[in-house]
Amino acid sequence: MALTEQPKETFYDEQGAFSYYMEVWGGETIHIGQYDTKLSLPVEDDANAQGIIRQGGLLIMERLRSELPALDASSHVADLGSAYGQLSRDLARTYGCRVTCLDLASKMNAVNVQRTKEAQLDHLIEVITGDYTQSGLESASFDVIVSQDAFLHAGERREVLISELSRLLKPAGMLVFTDIMQADDADPERIQELLSRIALESLTSPLYYKETGAKYGLE
Repeated sequence: MALTEQPKETFYDEQGAFSYYMEVWGGETIHIGQYDTKLSLPVEDDANAQGIIRQGGLLIMERLRSELPALDASSHVADLGSAYGQLSRDLARTYGCRVTCLDLASKMNAVNVQRTKEAQLDHLIEVITGDYTQSGLESASFDVIVSQDAFLHAGERREVLISELSRLLKPAGMLVFTDIMQADDADPERIQELLSRIALESLTSPLYYKETGAKYGLE
């Protein structure tokens, strides 16, 4: 397994953010997750709060995996915005498929590399520090592209991202992802506080993904 570097400081490399996701969010994933209205753990202390976050992360990962086509040792998967690589290791371990992880955050990539080696999956997983809107990866080389709550960071380059996803997928490939979106009819003023916190001017909507994806052959 190689860690290909394209140095670029990101929000997730800043010490405050890195420590937050490691220590408060639990250090396994950085995505929001899926939560049942009936929580199985009380949130009276930090340990239980982390337990709930972990459950939510595992639940959404299982749901995403249920949407995937049949994978095997001949399959090649791209995990874009891979963070600590939990999903990539799960897929490689379960199906024996190859996975290419791509993320801008070099510190999270280093954790991914370490954990992948510890899991003895480094022969199946490659970790690359890079930008998913201009990945530099080979065209039509992936059977599946997965991503969890990462595409929102494309910001105004979201159409460039969708074009890149289309370029990377094989003709019969599949894109399966989660993202933080706004409703199709969202009032911009009501989400302005959220946008300010994440330093974006807007969020993508489900309709935008459907229409722009169709423009680039993603249906």
